[in-house]
Amino acid sequence: MNVRIFSFAEANSWLRRRNPAVKIGAHLALTLLLTLVFDPITPLVFICVAFLAGRLLGSVPIRQLAVALTVFWLLGVSLVLSNALFASDPRSTTVIWAWGPFNATVEGATIGLSLAERMAAIAAFSVLFTMSTDPTDLVRSLVQQLRMAPRLAYTILAAYRFLPGLGREYETIRMAHQLRGRRRPRGPAGWLEEQRRVLVPLFTGAVRRTDRVALAMDSRGFGSGRTRTHYRRLRVDRQDAALLVAAIGGGILILAVSAAFGVLRLWTGVLGA
Repeated sequence: MNVRIFSFAEANSWLRRRNPAVKIGAHLALTLLLTLVFDPITPLVFICVAFLAGRLLGSVPIRQLAVALTVFWLLGVSLVLSNALFASDPRSTTVIWAWGPFNATVEGATIGLSLAERMAAIAAFSVLFTMSTDPTDLVRSLVQQLRMAPRLAYTILAAYRFLPGLGREYETIRMAHQLRGRRRPRGPAGWLEEQRRVLVPLFTGAVRRTDRVALAMDSRGFGSGRTRTHYRRLRVDRQDAALLVAAIGGGILILAVSAAFGVLRLWTGVLGA
């Protein structure tokens, strides 16, 4: 399954029809709540909520969302290992494994797991946002609801659309080199040489496309100070308001239930067990 983090799912779901500005507000609210959490249980509940919301409201298969988060799963594993192995003071912690200068501790692993799950939860909501939001509607919402300057908003759209194209062009250039019989030398030096051969034409083409996009935007008057009209207007309706209220209320409810069960730990500003 070829899934990219910045890919947009073309499903006509309930979440897809919601106003992007409202979804940004809901995402920021959930992110703010997650930054307060410092235990390994509460972020796990947020991750489950993100997957359920993606499946039920966004028509995004759970497996597809999980694959899109592959990079963050790997980063999470590195966070757990690094915090478990490098405790600040092993004498005040519970050592579960020791070898030479390395001491794997329960407290360090707990801190790493909390950080990893919190990062994965924020990433899950971010990926769900990109999968359920049409980039064009996002720019319209930034201009109409959030009053962003059209020149900046449409520049963001152009950059957003460049990301998948760069990946495809990278593979095209690499396969073209293989068809011409240019094999990669062995070892790290060979890998670096291959990257140099691919990245030079890749960045050259990207600069040319950027220049054409800039000229096209200037020719359409995006840099002028005149008031612009909109071919399609986006509205904020009751269902959009319900999404924002549900996101904020649901996040606070999760924290309240976690606190009631004695699980919730709030960040005190210190990375300590």
